[in-house]
Amino acid sequence: MIELERMRPWPMPPSAGVTLRAAAHRISCEVGPVQRPSRAVFVPVRHTDSRLAVLAGGRAFPGVHLAADIDVQADQDLRWRVARRFINDGFSIMAQADLSSVRPATSEVADIVIGTRLGLSPVHRGGALEAVEMRLDDLTAAQVNAGVDSAFMADFRSAEPAETLLMTDVGVRWRPVGHRGPRHG
Repeated sequence: MIELERMRPWPMPPSAGVTLRAAAHRISCEVGPVQRPSRAVFVPVRHTDSRLAVLAGGRAFPGVHLAADIDVQADQDLRWRVARRFINDGFSIMAQADLSSVRPATSEVADIVIGTRLGLSPVHRGGALEAVEMRLDDLTAAQVNAGVDSAFMADFRSAEPAETLLMTDVGVRWRPVGHRGPRHG
């Protein structure tokens, strides 16, 4: 789950940026030659409260985005509730993080989640994957106790959520790195 503020193409000024919230499942994977694979994450779809992201996702920038209602509440806990908008297909995510449980993230999972720069997402019409490189200005994360209920993950017998990491006030830059797989149409 992510909240992006002042999101804009470079070199536009921050004041021209938009704010959006989105939720996605990041699935760890490896790409490249078997002898020297690279870590990556596969994001099958993103759910967002932004009409712009729904219209432009998978077209003007990587990643297909579907319309969702996203409710965020923050007090002693941080609660996210995500449900598809317009379609009742059973998709939902509910997460609650105990902000009083924040501690430094030092595990291998944190290294993978924060250190993985390559993200793969389907193009809007399917049949190919787009790759994007993510650069973070700060690689510091905190681990928090959280509960996650995901209809998507419930469909996989062996899927388990990784530990929950919290990053705040981090500058992020994305750079397309081309397509992986066949191009269609």
